[in-house]
Amino acid sequence: MIAASIVMRQWRRAQTIQSAPVAIEVPDKVRTAHGAALAAWDAERGETEALRAEPSDAANTRGGVPDLTRSPGRRTSRRHGAREPQGLLK
Repeated sequence: MIAASIVMRQWRRAQTIQSAPVAIEVPDKVRTAHGAALAAWDAERGETEALRAEPSDAANTRGGVPDLTRSPGRRTSRRHGAREPQGLLK
């Protein structure tokens, strides 16, 4: 059984060693389609970068980012006179 394993291992190595890249000619239509796709992708990426930068620019011109650490529900309940829940331990 060990001899069979050794032979199989050698056969597998021989199969992987034989693979080599093959040079092919890419058709002109494919090259032009690839170039057009890259140009469209670059244009879309530029638009996405502009949209991503928009909120940051707006915050900088407005004078900062609003404080979102407080929930609006808490502020509303305090405004209308509701009490905070009392805990068991003080």
